[in-house]
This record gives sequence, C-alpha cells and structure tokens, in this order.
Amino acid sequence: MVLVAAVLGVIGIGVGALDAGVAALAGPLPTPRPRLSSVNLPVRYSFLAISRTGSSLRISGLDVPSADTNPSPSARCVSAAVDRATLRLSGFEVSSCREGGSKSPFFVVESATYTNHATARIAHLDKRTSRIILGPVVMTWSDASDTHLQVIVGDGSLWLFDAATTRGSEVVRVSERTGKVDNTIPIPGGLDRPILATDADGLWMGVATNGGYAPDLAGSPIYHIAVGSNVATIVFTGGHATFWMVASGHTLWDDVATISTPGGQLTQTIWRFDGPKARRVFHTRTVLPFGVSVVGDKAEGLWTVASQLPRGVGPNADTGTNCTRQPVVVAINPDTGRQRVVATLPPGSAGRGFDCQSQDLGVGQGVIAGGNLYLLDDVTGAGGGAYTKLLRIQL
Repeated sequence: MVLVAAVLGVIGIGVGALDAGVAALAGPLPTPRPRLSSVNLPVRYSFLAISRTGSSLRISGLDVPSADTNPSPSARCVSAAVDRATLRLSGFEVSSCREGGSKSPFFVVESATYTNHATARIAHLDKRTSRIILGPVVMTWSDASDTHLQVIVGDGSLWLFDAATTRGSEVVRVSERTGKVDNTIPIPGGLDRPILATDADGLWMGVATNGGYAPDLAGSPIYHIAVGSNVATIVFTGGHATFWMVASGHTLWDDVATISTPGGQLTQTIWRFDGPKARRVFHTRTVLPFGVSVVGDKAEGLWTVASQLPRGVGPNADTGTNCTRQPVVVAINPDTGRQRVVATLPPGSAGRGFDCQSQDLGVGQGVIAGGNLYLLDDVTGAGGGAYTKLLRIQL
C-alpha cells in the first residue's frame, strides 16, 4: 500500500474535558455578532483543509463526493484557490496525489500489505520532463498507533519524525530546495506522539496529551533543533503535556498542562519563548478548552474557536451536557498570553467540531488572513468527514 501525503504544517490537538478556568468563557455574550459571510463548497469534492501561503488561500482535499465515508486509497487529490474578498473558488487542480501538485519535494510512505513495516521516500516533480522522481528510502519504522509518521514543513525544510525507526527515535530534515536529506537527528528520552512547530529558528517538539517521554525528566520536555544543527536540545521541562504549540518568526507559544495533587485538578499555562535558546518572556494561566488548536502568528495575533459553557455553571461542568452550542472566537494576545472572547458565532454556523465535546477548532480547519478568520465547516450532517461550507469572520 502506498500513502502519499501533502506537506502541511500542523498543530497537534489534545482531547478531553474543559479545565477549571474555562468558566471565564461563560460570561455575557459579546454583541453584536461578527460580520460573517459564507459560501457552500461543491459537494462533488471532499475538502479537508485550508492553508495560507503569503496572502493567498487554498483549500485542498480528495476528488470524491463529500458524503463518501470511505474514499479509496487511490482517490485523486483536488485543490482550489480562494478569493479572499468573494470566497469564490477558482483554479481547480485535480491530479494524482503522487504528483504532489506544486509542492516539491514531497514525501511518499510505503507499507507492506498486512504488516506494520513502513518506509518513507522523498520525491519531486521534474519540471523538465514532468515525471516524478522517487528518491531512496530515508526512514524505516514500525507503524503502530503510537508510532505514526509525523511531518511538518518550515524554515525551508521538510521535517519527518518517528519514534520507532530502525535507528530509534529520530528526525530527518530534508531540504525543500534540493529534496536531499540535510540531517538525521536522534531524539533522546523516549519521546513519542510529539506536537511539532517550526519557525526561523528551526524545529520545536512538545509532548501531546497522549504522548510520552523519559520518566527521569522533571516534567514534559520541549525539544529544539536549531537551523543546521544535528542535535536535539531540551530547552524547557514542566507540566505533564503540551496542548498546542504555535511558532512564528523567532517566537514560540506553548500551552502547558499541569495536573495538581491531591485532587488531580487540571490547570493550563501559556508560555512564550523567544529566540533559539527559548528565552522565557511570560507565562499566564489560560481559560481555553484543551481540545482546541490555535492559528495565527505574532503579526495577526493568535486565535481559536471554542465551545462555551452557559453562565453560572461550575468549573467542573460536563461539556457534553452543558455546552451552549454557540461557539465563540477567542483572541490570545501574543505579547501577554491573555485571552478574550471577541465574537459569538450564530448557532449552527460551525456545527461539526463544535459539538460540546471539546473538539473545537481542528487542524487545518481555519486560517487568519488580513484580520479575518477563514473557517471550514460541515453543517450537512452527512458524516463523510469533509467540509461543505467556508465562512469568513471579520475579527
């Protein structure tokens, strides 16, 4: 079996109940509602993500109907440009996922049938001959529930991580310019299921809520691999896990979870680190649900969408029964970490992912551009896993 994956920078998600501080999101609903525009996406395709390159937006997915709950592994890929002003789609591209579109290089995962033996190769499109050039194997691993390949692109590199390679836990760094392996970096400490982020200073790795790390560490670690380095350095230890990480320029923001004893109460703290040595700038308590992912950067600010509790509920309210079903847009100040609700979305405007189960904003579901949140959604209830609507929310 061959699986081809597009190169997308992603932010990991932790899933669970709300922390004790989320009652702050249960205050008076902001008014008026945000200026909101939306368009229905063609159900001919299964759109799965939205991304931003510079000022341009693009949505991508598979060339199968959005109601298809079990697309074939051989399904072709589709993408389209988004007009930021009108939300109209144009420039549809449908091609074999193996062609990688305009992204070069890209990675190809191959696994033997009925085994968990997997390999990764780097491929690129030869523009002179229009042929796919498939390079040698750059990583071999045992693929299981906690050892799936993780990939992110940034700072001119394609980064691949796995915890169960034939050489142990490691990162392979591939040059986006040449498609060749620049470094292979061993990762100490039994790290698995990390959350990845990149900026101008290199690769950052935190430990997700369902991940693990060496028991002799004082807390959940953050690793850093500097640009051009072949060494992973621990720059921070604390708490029990990372809920989300965002990196931009020379700054990293990390939502660190801590479980207190006795009682096991969960608290969250947003930390900001600057520069390759992760200089600590601030840390502040967060009132966000821990199912969210966060989008944005230092210039646009940090943003998320979260389910909220009704006014007057206690700090341990069950989000499965007490959620208002009116998601809110939350701004996180990149200079202080403080959070504030800036808009309440109309009921049903963001149905899938805001169902009171703390799953909230998903990876690839939203991007910030020009002071607007562009948000993918599915309100059809078809259950195919694809998005069928695109919203623009003026922040």
